[in-house]
Amino acid sequence: MNASATVNNGAAEPLTATERPMGDSTRLLVCHKQATSARLRFLRLPWGATLFSPLPEGAHPGDAPDAPSRVHPAACVRAAARWLDLPTASLCAVPGFHRRIRLPDGHAAEVVLLRVTEVDPPFAAAARREARFVDLLEVRDLPPTELGLLREAYVHLLGG
Repeated sequence: MNASATVNNGAAEPLTATERPMGDSTRLLVCHKQATSARLRFLRLPWGATLFSPLPEGAHPGDAPDAPSRVHPAACVRAAARWLDLPTASLCAVPGFHRRIRLPDGHAAEVVLLRVTEVDPPFAAAARREARFVDLLEVRDLPPTELGLLREAYVHLLGG
């Protein structure tokens, strides 16, 4: 499958359902936590915070947030690493963070949190995708469900 972002008039766009390496039922959040300062940044894409496409309008937290994952974390890491053109070892799945989002059509999407393992965020890799690593304060304009997921990820990684 093609893991490249669609480009239209020079702007990156989300992948279509058939282009998404994880299908339509999985979204990924990508973060970087600085080892020395604990500064936490999230990958901000042109369309929001979730790889490989935004959550649709009307998506909301699911009924069973602690339900077991149906997607293997290694598959998520491989897909995101390939899309960002990073070595697979540059990313890891964050243990204990798995959320389910209810989609407007009644189906559920799983959300998996990935962490960049490199010393610094891969700014160049993000820029190639018209994305950037930003602090939580810089995503306040995201839809409430995405913002809520990032807040949960923040608390999960840094505590309350």
